[in-house]
Amino acid sequence: MGTNEDGVTVANILGRDITEMHEAQERRENELKAVAAKDQILSNITKTLYSYNLTLNLVSGKYSLIIGTGMEDFVKIFESTDDYEMAYQQKIRYVTEDYIEAFGNFSSLSALRKRKGETGYIGNLEYAAKTEKGIEWHEINIFLGSDEKGDPIANILGRDITEAHELQEIKERELRASNAKDQLLSGITKMLYSYNMTVNVNTGKYTLITGTGLDKTVRKMEETDQYEEIYHSFLNMVDQKYLQRGAELLSLDSYRGKQDKTGYLGSEDFPMHYLDKIEWHEINVFAGYDDNGEAIINILGRDVTEAHDKADTKAQLEIANASNAAKSTFLFNMSHDIRTPMNAIIGFTELLEKHLDDKELSKKYIKNIQTSNDFLLSLINNVLEMARIESGKTTLDETYCNAYVFNDSLHSLFDSQMKEKGIDFTRYANVEHANVICDETKLREIFLNILSNALKYTPSGGKVSMRLTEMASDKPGYVMYRTEIEDTGIGMSEEFLTQIFEEFTRERSSTESKVNGTGLGMPIVKKLVDLMGGTIEVESKIGKGTKFTVILPHRIAENGDEAHLAEKVCAYDDGHFKGKRILLAEDNELNAEIAMTILEEAGFEVEHAPDGIICVDMLEKAEAGYYDLILMDIQMPNMDGYKATQTIRKFSDVKKAGIGIVAMTANAFEEDRRNAYKAGMNGHIAKPIKVDMLLSALEEIFK
Repeated sequence: MGTNEDGVTVANILGRDITEMHEAQERRENELKAVAAKDQILSNITKTLYSYNLTLNLVSGKYSLIIGTGMEDFVKIFESTDDYEMAYQQKIRYVTEDYIEAFGNFSSLSALRKRKGETGYIGNLEYAAKTEKGIEWHEINIFLGSDEKGDPIANILGRDITEAHELQEIKERELRASNAKDQLLSGITKMLYSYNMTVNVNTGKYTLITGTGLDKTVRKMEETDQYEEIYHSFLNMVDQKYLQRGAELLSLDSYRGKQDKTGYLGSEDFPMHYLDKIEWHEINVFAGYDDNGEAIINILGRDVTEAHDKADTKAQLEIANASNAAKSTFLFNMSHDIRTPMNAIIGFTELLEKHLDDKELSKKYIKNIQTSNDFLLSLINNVLEMARIESGKTTLDETYCNAYVFNDSLHSLFDSQMKEKGIDFTRYANVEHANVICDETKLREIFLNILSNALKYTPSGGKVSMRLTEMASDKPGYVMYRTEIEDTGIGMSEEFLTQIFEEFTRERSSTESKVNGTGLGMPIVKKLVDLMGGTIEVESKIGKGTKFTVILPHRIAENGDEAHLAEKVCAYDDGHFKGKRILLAEDNELNAEIAMTILEEAGFEVEHAPDGIICVDMLEKAEAGYYDLILMDIQMPNMDGYKATQTIRKFSDVKKAGIGIVAMTANAFEEDRRNAYKAGMNGHIAKPIKVDMLLSALEEIFK
């Protein structure tokens, strides 16, 4: 502050740029931090690798110490003082006599001062030290340099290397024992293996060390020194599936001219055929060179039949446990799904008993009971179908089929139901080869399941479309049918799509969706598609709808052949049944009562036999022509339906032996139908009994 010439007070303000100074200060601070970090890293490394690191000032003889781990006795010495000469005199007392002179010449203060002016690493010393634990081996490394003041310093790093020395001694002992090990290996081979064969790859000659077991094989080896003879004997005895692997491991051609094949080459367990039994032999192969530089292979063999037998038993146990777990899950799911319709049947039956006087209400309860019956029957049929597919008993029964007729039948089956629910159901079909050979029953089952789901899960006002087109096939004489069924229903989540074909899985429970389902329809569809050699894909989004794409191969029907497969109409005339007498063989009293009531109401006279033996006896005692037909259950006590039929067909009375016999059984699959005809029956009706179908079938028989 001051005044100018006019006496006015003024201030002088001086300014300058100190950016460079600030940046320099900042760089200096960063450098100091980096140095500190490096010091910390060095300290950590030292603590990890060494027991101690001391920095010795060669002028003053004073030192500072970084402590690591181990060598507690010596670290205590260095911690007790900062005078190096004093610490050195205490430490040298531990050094064994053989190393005192070397220790002094390398690490004493006077020796280090003589090297004043040198810098960097000057070497290391390994020496033996006496401790309470015994003799230990220590190592010290020394670096020379200078500190910040320019004073000469020495960095001395020490650590315990006793373990490394012991490992080195072990290695040397192992090397000295090499010949002994060779002898031991020979002994172990004899003990663990039946034979150890050394084969000269070029000459085919071999030498043999025999052990125990495999007597026949070893005796064969002792008869010759020609490996090719032994090799061909092996090929004659080994299971055919293992010939290629045997050639890879044991053929000399695999090794000739291939010097890169050395060391352990692998092993294999081979099943060997000996007369009426199979033995498992383990063979290990090593490749290398003998003392003369000749290429050789070592083949070690032993009998492992017992181990294989135990492994098979263990595998069978694991399979059994997995099967039991699957059965438990299956029964749990079945119990839940069966109880749902059963609960409805029981509940509505009780309500029906209470309201028999109310005709409209009774009709409603009966309809609900029938709906639950249909669901329960569907569940049982699906479970049986799954069981047959998984057991491998399901086969394709292929016949002629017209694609347009089949497509029309599917559309007509669902058209009225879709309209009733307010769903727009459209279809499109365009194929060049309309007549094909396929299993129409299983094909129908695939699309019935998919269309049923579209009907169930598409709300009123929605749309369902079915589109059939033809694709070319790589296989001559075949065509690929592509069927797309798409709806605008509730859809499915991406998570559920990954498990849609697993048994008993549903996107929502029946409580949430208000739609009953067994959780078996889609698994059956997938397995049937696989059985037919086709593919099925699903696309779906919640709230948008679902699209199924099924691609199936079909053999093209020969020219001129056409399948007329219109469904049979269940038609009959009660008048044809009056005066006809049926012998009903049925062990279940309730089933017998139902069947007799249906038949008697249709005009038949019915007599009941509770098992196969009684049925045969009643027919044998009756006059020829007394009975017009036998309805035969299959599973009955004392004598089943097949045996009863076969017995009847052997009657000496031709008229009795030729009586019509129709299976009426819960064994409802195509295989069961074939078995019925094979036993000598004339027809097959599946339970549960549908009145119209039963009477229509009897109408056909009595025509």
